[in-house]
Amino acid sequence: MSGKLPDRLLSKAKDGFPSDMMGWLRGDQMRRLTSDLISDPDGFCQNHLNGAYANEIVSAHFDGRRQLDVLIWNLFSLELWHRWYRYGTCAPDDIGATQFLDTEPVSGALKETLG
Repeated sequence: MSGKLPDRLLSKAKDGFPSDMMGWLRGDQMRRLTSDLISDPDGFCQNHLNGAYANEIVSAHFDGRRQLDVLIWNLFSLELWHRWYRYGTCAPDDIGATQFLDTEPVSGALKETLG
């Protein structure tokens, strides 16, 4: 691509794609949904991981003590996967998320994520 693109573009470090995920993962509604999913006694985190530590990760993130966006997203996704694998569904009604969908700033993305 040399000669076709400016050198500054060719030597520039990868930026990734901007998103509002960090703001979304810090919202009150996402906090309640994530906390409910991760602290669920029948969930993956409580049964197959150190549940107390998973709960502390959620608290530290949402209390602003640590920035753990990627880890929170991974735990959230793991819980949804577990529900899909174990129960055959992770629909909003089945995980208690229906009340969040219409008020969440990225409700379209959340609806797509949850199916």
